[in-house]
Amino acid sequence: MLPLWSEPSFSAHIGVARAEITPSLDTYSRNWGASTHDFATGVHRPLTATALTIQESPESIPLVLISADLGWWRTQSDEALVRGGVLEALGLPEANVLLCLTHTHAGPVLTDKAYLEFLRATLAQLAQQALANAQPATVTVGQTTCPLAVNRDLPGSADVLLTGFNPTAPLPDQTLLVARVTADRDSSLLATWVNYACHPTVLGPDNTLLSPDYLGALRETVEGATQSAPCLFLQGASGELSAREQYVADLEVVERHGRCVGYAALSALESLLPPRQALAFTGVRSSGAPLPEFSLPPSPTLGPSVR
Repeated sequence: MLPLWSEPSFSAHIGVARAEITPSLDTYSRNWGASTHDFATGVHRPLTATALTIQESPESIPLVLISADLGWWRTQSDEALVRGGVLEALGLPEANVLLCLTHTHAGPVLTDKAYLEFLRATLAQLAQQALANAQPATVTVGQTTCPLAVNRDLPGSADVLLTGFNPTAPLPDQTLLVARVTADRDSSLLATWVNYACHPTVLGPDNTLLSPDYLGALRETVEGATQSAPCLFLQGASGELSAREQYVADLEVVERHGRCVGYAALSALESLLPPRQALAFTGVRSSGAPLPEFSLPPSPTLGPSVR
């Protein structure tokens, strides 16, 4: 049998949906101790939530993945309140819902009860919408690297560790993972997702605008080149990772950083083979050196199982 090569992939029933979750400007949004404002004065980019549902078949219990442009939970009970709305709406066991925050520092403080109730209702409806949109699809996974993230543990004086770019530290793991979701019926693009580890702290204490930070420009860059398919972002383990240039109020800096990650993601997405296909070794051509030839077969070669 001729050897085949393909990226990791799997087929399932997959649905996707997006909703805006930007709070009103009278929602408490002071996430920096050095800030002099308690409330945002405007919106740089809307905050959004993107939901993805995954099922083995239309009858199977779904897995729900939600990425939301929010900072961090203040209490476990607040997280349970919001995620509980999705669990109740779809009648799911607790382990079947992942609610992931992008960790922007330019969003609302998650203590406002009215806003938490809004999130509970909105994300429940969003998950239902994604499930209603589900169709047979193939997920193909790839990876690359992106230079944005650097070490942010800078030794200071008197044994103080400063939270900022350390130019003497070696480069950290800058792996960026992507996934492409395509409809099985016509290979149209349904969604992408990006996993990268870098603190969204480009906008700092002087910024007074609500913003997803660099993730907004990242998504715009990817979606602008992928038929406007929603791009779902998953923040990686970024405790010691940030951009070199950060803590600013200059919107061009945050836009530039987002494009940096977006272009890296697009590079990885463009490198993927067509969905459900694999390169096959077809022979050797003599041309001064023996040249192995690989080609794509005329029809899909991958089955529905994980590859």
